[in-house]
Amino acid sequence: MSRSELAYGAFLAYCPRGDDELHKASRRWRDALKNDAIVGNPPKAMTRLVADRMCASLAGTALEGFFTSRTVIVPVPGSSVPQPNQLWVPKRIAEALVEAGIGANVWCCLNRVKRVRKSSNSAPADRPRALEHLESFTVELGLHAPDEIVLVDDVVTRGATLMAAAMKLDARYPKTRIRGFAVMRAVSEPAEFVAIRSPVVARFVWPSQAIAFDDPEGIARIVASPPANSSVASVKPRARSLARTDSGESRSLE
Repeated sequence: MSRSELAYGAFLAYCPRGDDELHKASRRWRDALKNDAIVGNPPKAMTRLVADRMCASLAGTALEGFFTSRTVIVPVPGSSVPQPNQLWVPKRIAEALVEAGIGANVWCCLNRVKRVRKSSNSAPADRPRALEHLESFTVELGLHAPDEIVLVDDVVTRGATLMAAAMKLDARYPKTRIRGFAVMRAVSEPAEFVAIRSPVVARFVWPSQAIAFDDPEGIARIVASPPANSSVASVKPRARSLARTDSGESRSLE
């Protein structure tokens, strides 16, 4: 468990609180994503719509170049042990991205073998910690270690699931570059929420004492400085600002 930070990207944002129309619209988009609802005109699955929008609009944003022709996309399992015909939205996202020309291929090598509490139904202090996620994952070995992996999830709040998934893969593929991606990230404070379309590259950081996962908040400090040649947003719960986002047309996805 030596990994203490994880670079990740997100394309959209939502606000879990707030009563104005933009806040409410962001939650409708979150719900449509989590259910892979049919949306738009002509109608298509939400995961396909997101992939098409990403393919058309990543140039010039923080996410430009985040996915490459060598990127192997690994969907993050849900909170429960999978059942036949169960909806697995991250897998649908991964497939839609590759079909749209984003990334090389989908590799479902990460499995959930033990159920954890759903973060969306838990109070912040009761959400599963990264160690719980770590102990609930197994990894299927491939013939060759990929050059780079991007873990894909539908929604990210504090990053415990993505961090644990990255740790699990790190143990198997220590020379592989591993990052995370979520279609939507949570912006907790309504006053800080400015747009649904908000591409960003950020970094989750756990200090050494949090590697034992005693910190229920998950993310314990802001990244002090970004690495060279990257656009890194400083993120922690209730962070006052992001170093870089690309808001675009805030109403274009409503």
